[in-house]
Amino acid sequence: MAATLTPFEAAQNRQYIFLSGLLLMHVVNELITRGEECRKGAQDIGLPLRERAEALRESRNINTQLLIVAQAGAWSGHQEMS
Repeated sequence: MAATLTPFEAAQNRQYIFLSGLLLMHVVNELITRGEECRKGAQDIGLPLRERAEALRESRNINTQLLIVAQAGAWSGHQEMS
């Protein structure tokens, strides 16, 4: 037996989906900003090699996280995150 939602429950469900999308966009924006900073650090020849290497590792880690978010969105049917 399939449960049906009341109009209020349906509105709550849409609200949760909308707010989840906003939070996801914020997290993705933060990752992109951090990734850009790390990329710049990795390319800054004025920094010690150890710091540049750490920035490169962090940049790759961030890229992996963004890839996971993109794949999760594609699997759930949300291919556009705009």
